[in-house]
Amino acid sequence: MVLRLSTSDADFSERFDALVNDRREADDDVSRDVAAILRRVRAEGDAAVAALTQQFDGHDLAQTGWMISKEECHQALQDLDPELLR
Repeated sequence: MVLRLSTSDADFSERFDALVNDRREADDDVSRDVAAILRRVRAEGDAAVAALTQQFDGHDLAQTGWMISKEECHQALQDLDPELLR
């Protein structure tokens, strides 16, 4: 099941926090790192998202844009390892 969150939804913060906090299999280091990333994104907004995307994914959003086509999204889903998808 795909969970869709939109920052424009009134309950986005609560739903996002629930999503992050419900993942109990993460260890303390991962939780700490995720919390730091969330703080940075909340403080810096899109600039942080762009910088973190470059840092972790090597992808420059300023160059390629912030949107992917429906076809690219569908293909990425099809290319996912079935175990990971499950």
